[in-house]
Amino acid sequence: MPEFRYARSRIVDSIRYLSEEMKEFQDDYAERSLQRNRLAHRYLNFRWQTIRAFSEKRELIARVADLLLRKDEPDPAKR
Repeated sequence: MPEFRYARSRIVDSIRYLSEEMKEFQDDYAERSLQRNRLAHRYLNFRWQTIRAFSEKRELIARVADLLLRKDEPDPAKR
């Protein structure tokens, strides 16, 4: 049953990896209070980068949207 041994080995490797990741996370945040707030702050920073990028390209996005809407409109000359 070499397939079973291979699958078992992969499962063991995955469990070992996840265990190490969980331990690192605990070590990084165990002594800090407000873990939840820190994770929320990271998420908000990521979202803010997305909002800022959209804001910087707002005019381009509006032009593309306008062109797409015009493309879908029927041509009055073809009526």
